[in-house]
Amino acid sequence: MNGTVAPELASVVEADDGSVVVWDREKVSPDNLVEVQRFIRLSKADAFFHVATGDPAWAEAVAAYCHELSIPFLFVSSVSVFKGNNGGALTVDHQPDAEDDYGKYKAECEQRVRAVNPNAIIARLGWQIARGPDGNHMVNFLIQEFNEKGVVEASTAWHPSCCFLEESVSALHGLMKRGEPGVYHVEGNPDCSFFEIVTDLDRKFELGLKVEAVEKPVLDNRMADERVWVRPVRTVLEAR
Repeated sequence: MNGTVAPELASVVEADDGSVVVWDREKVSPDNLVEVQRFIRLSKADAFFHVATGDPAWAEAVAAYCHELSIPFLFVSSVSVFKGNNGGALTVDHQPDAEDDYGKYKAECEQRVRAVNPNAIIARLGWQIARGPDGNHMVNFLIQEFNEKGVVEASTAWHPSCCFLEESVSALHGLMKRGEPGVYHVEGNPDCSFFEIVTDLDRKFELGLKVEAVEKPVLDNRMADERVWVRPVRTVLEAR
């Protein structure tokens, strides 16, 4: 609940007449398996969203215990499990091939979760877009980049995986309610380059950025999944 996605997801659950039990790591250590099991058992949860970062063994333990108690379990993963390519959008059949530490970490979590919980839902998210002073999201990154460098260089040859935060959490909530196990991609960018997205965000949110078009990186790390529908980034921006 100290991250970007979880608080918004909690709001969606509560708006659907659900109540949210928050995992406080200072009270329930992820490293203590007895505490982990006791917390989950006493919570009497109808569903469990794992939206945090931490030791892969923690995700594995929670997934296993939720399976034992027949509690629906959803693990939030990332497009970072892929290094990206230039051959079109990445489907769920594309095998994780991350070369960076974070991507490898998320891929390991996915592997461990699936090994102990065949009923798990794994949802991969791209770069989140939100409007607010806090959080690890694209708008904050752009503002910080501009403040530090005086310009935001945005590639016309990069098609990033991204989605508005409210669309992502709605999709996560929907996947949990649907309850069908498997790996899913939550993607909000079917067609825009990073340059197009940045210029649209700058204009719509009046960020006051200086945006410069560049030709690198040449990269496409968009995901694709016809089973998950969210409003495209361009559509959300046009509606604001």
